[in-house]
Amino acid sequence: MLRLLIFLLLPASLHAQASFEPVRIYFNPVGDSIGRNTKLYHLGVEAQFGDGSHKPLDSSWIRITTDHGRMNGHEWVPPVKINFQKVHFHAALKMNPENAADIMVWMKRSNDSLIRNPDNIDLPVVPKHRPGKHP
Repeated sequence: MLRLLIFLLLPASLHAQASFEPVRIYFNPVGDSIGRNTKLYHLGVEAQFGDGSHKPLDSSWIRITTDHGRMNGHEWVPPVKINFQKVHFHAALKMNPENAADIMVWMKRSNDSLIRNPDNIDLPVVPKHRPGKHP
């Protein structure tokens, strides 16, 4: 009887275990580029699991590496001198390093102060409504 019970429950437990393993991982970046004055840049990494669900992964699941600066968990800390145009990030599962993802994030070239100052923005000229004329 015990053998029969083990025989019936073993496949169900193996299926449940497989559904909790990430099938693939991918980046979910905060923005499309990194500002020049950024002190920390958060990298979101998510996974699709065997049951079809998508969940974020923390540092206990993955290891992230970069070609510039250093990683502190999910936070990218830039070097003191930024003399590059893009940063390459690589994330791999700790339990299965072949399950990995890569992303390239560009550094911003323009200065955001132009955008924050509305006097520097060229807006289209809207003709004024003249009295007596219907639009």
